[in-house]
Amino acid sequence: MSRHRHVRWLYSHQVRQVGFLRAIRLMTRSDIICKNWVSNIIDLLNMYGFSETFDNVLTINNNIFVNQFKTRVIDTYKSEWFASIESYSVLDMYKIYKPLHGYEFYLDIIPRSLRLFFTKLRVSVLPLRIQTGRHGRNYIPRNIRYCLCCRSLDIEDEFHFICICSYFSELRRKYQMFYYTNPSAVKYHLLLRSNNKAELVNLCKFINESLSPRNQILNNTN
Repeated sequence: MSRHRHVRWLYSHQVRQVGFLRAIRLMTRSDIICKNWVSNIIDLLNMYGFSETFDNVLTINNNIFVNQFKTRVIDTYKSEWFASIESYSVLDMYKIYKPLHGYEFYLDIIPRSLRLFFTKLRVSVLPLRIQTGRHGRNYIPRNIRYCLCCRSLDIEDEFHFICICSYFSELRRKYQMFYYTNPSAVKYHLLLRSNNKAELVNLCKFINESLSPRNQILNNTN
């Protein structure tokens, strides 16, 4: 049961009965340890700033309160979501093309078998050197995380991998990725916001097919 529905249930049934309310107060006395659905409701009310509501249940307008509580839960979640994104430098690009919290339509457009590739690209978890060079014994200073496929001394980030790396030029032509003629950061950001099915499917196929030869090059280099 969702949080706001749980609270709606509480404020529209037994708790309106004075005798039941007194029994709850007895169960939640400070000298008695009791964790159940009632104490969970109280914890939720305290968490979202409605501590006084439980003590004034008989004077609460049910519909108004439930709407207020639901809005508070959603607003709190969105604030925590934005804060978590701001706290991770790896998501710097993600913040550009995901300025608002909401459902992404590409989840309905891209076939399930390919969807993961686009998701990984958006949240910067493809195994590119811009990411793998950040960790532990594999650490490489950011300014020298060069692409080992084209050896152009360009940093291998998502933009380079998708739009620029000459090693994958034929693969781009195979999937008719003419979108990347005269590539730019603006075009790349528009791509990651796209809802064009053919464009996104071809992009996912490109990523899927390019990772294997890329990894083989890196293994041979090492």
